Amino acid sequence: MFSKNIKFRFQNILALILFGFILGGLATADTIYDQLTESTIDDMTSETEATLPADRSRTTIGIGEKVVCRIDPNSWEDKDCKKVDDGPWTDVNDTIGDKTWSASGTGGTVSPTTGNSTTLTASKTPAGVTVEVDIEDSGAKYIDPVLVKTKPFSVIAPDGIEVTLDEDLNPGTAGPPNNQIGSSSRFLCTITPTSVNFYNAELRMSFPGDNWTWPDGTNDSFSAYDNDYGVTTIDGQHNRCYDTATEYPKPIGRLDNDPDPNKVNYVDHDHAINSQEKYKNQDGDWETFISNETHVFEYRGSDQKGRVTLNSSTSDSGDWMGPWQ
Repeated sequence: MFSKNIKFRFQNILALILFGFILGGLATADTIYDQLTESTIDDMTSETEATLPADRSRTTIGIGEKVVCRIDPNSWEDKDCKKVDDGPWTDVNDTIGDKTWSASGTGGTVSPTTGNSTTLTASKTPAGVTVEVDIEDSGAKYIDPVLVKTKPFSVIAPDGIEVTLDEDLNPGTAGPPNNQIGSSSRFLCTITPTSVNFYNAELRMSFPGDNWTWPDGTNDSFSAYDNDYGVTTIDGQHNRCYDTATEYPKPIGRLDNDPDPNKVNYVDHDHAINSQEKYKNQDGDWETFISNETHVFEYRGSDQKGRVTLNSSTSDSGDWMGPWQ
């Protein structure tokens, strides 16, 4: 019995010695990483959502515009080196890690905040904004400092409206008998500057209301109201909309300033309907960018014809038309 116990002890001692050799061998294998070159990646690129203007890489954008910002993970380079125990140093490539996007300044926000790209949505109040992406390495080898890429943008608001006559509209049937006067014209309006796109801007034509007196002594008026609108691409150009101005029908006698009912003396006359052009800012308030826009209706006493002129940043007039039945 004594010899059997000794055999058992030697078997266990041998197993422990072998296990200790194995653990010792694993413990001595040590991998060390170091930086060979700093991590690099190509600069951030950006592309406007709007296809017009043609330069989609521009960094001056209109209120409300959207821009996709990207980094190219295929351009990532991060050279590290490693050695195992006391072996030689060997070069290794480290891979790209997390990408975190943010925006600083009041000119816009970004979403999403992770990934290879994000979308900048410009504020509706003009301001500056800088898009930033913080890029980490994999963290599995030498841990490089976070690589930071930035791109600044300027957000601007509308500053004017260029006007051209699009077409004259026929509001009635030509006389004789010549009972009515009036005019109707449609104008093509381009919101400036055209170096950006205002497709996401909320715009308003605001009429304060006007009063005037016709040559025959009749008092007339135009009530105050607000007309909300937006812009689109027309005839291949962006930031455009239409403004149709019509005053019809009005009795032809409004141009007669002779008090004698048996006599007629048609005279020239004009009156203006005033308006302001506004955009809605980020706080929901309306900001005026044109304060003195007018729609002027003119009449000639000589032939009782009328026309309308739109005066904004630029001006244009319809043709003389009428009188009507």
